[in-house]
Amino acid sequence: MELSDTTRPEPLSNVEGAKRRMMVYVWYPADKDAIDHISPAPYLPGFDAVSGQLSNEDISDMFRPATYSGPCSLPITNVFENVPFARGNQKFPLLIFSHGWGNPTFLYTAELEDIVSHGYVVAAIDHPYDTAYTRFPDGTVALFAQKSFDAASSKPQGLNMYARDRVEVMAEDNRFATNEILRLASDKAAREPFYGRFDTEKIASFGHSIGGLASARTCQIDERVRACMDQDSVDYRGSAFVVSGLDEVEKQPFFLFVVSSADIWSSKNGQSHRPRARSAKAFSNCIR
Repeated sequence: MELSDTTRPEPLSNVEGAKRRMMVYVWYPADKDAIDHISPAPYLPGFDAVSGQLSNEDISDMFRPATYSGPCSLPITNVFENVPFARGNQKFPLLIFSHGWGNPTFLYTAELEDIVSHGYVVAAIDHPYDTAYTRFPDGTVALFAQKSFDAASSKPQGLNMYARDRVEVMAEDNRFATNEILRLASDKAAREPFYGRFDTEKIASFGHSIGGLASARTCQIDERVRACMDQDSVDYRGSAFVVSGLDEVEKQPFFLFVVSSADIWSSKNGQSHRPRARSAKAFSNCIR
């Protein structure tokens, strides 16, 4: 679903007076008999429609260390679109997910479908201008804000300050998306499949790379979030949290999960990998 926050301007848009908008994909458990004779959803929905707007370098970065050679090279999912929610009255925990820099949400399909299979609902957000592309229902596409990223990178400590600003934007996206999803879940007339199915006492936030920092920030600004996890990211000080006042430090349980990346430490590459300065992933790689 597309969500628009009319209270926040979108300075990265080319449209004058644009407001912040985002795409949110809600992943939820379904009954097995509801998916009989239905084909799984594609791994990257709509990618063919936007791939022509991306450079070969951008596409290579998205799939590194794997190689993309067309739709047939993508995995087959266990995901089905717009099927009924699992029957019954059970209420499920709601997890808010934020992607890493340059990574569309659907690149995390294997992780998200596994989490959902254990009885969770995941609201995964495509944060425009911080992912390779965000495709909206009207066909418009917001690409990664490469010019802003490069301009910030050219200044002393510029990338760190830019990252901090983007973490703030992503965390506000998370809070706004949580508001809207809970509103829809309580509105029978909205006819959403997840109506009445959330345990609002069990809301958590998690994310990867810069999305992990956004997850920690979400805990700081939204007390409804009861726990958060940062997957594979720290800021330029080596901290899992962005710089903030002590009065804003989250009080919720927090889990930092960091591993060495295979594309950096594999025997094929040894330890000689140097992220390109223009790469949207350079921040998370350089600070590890």
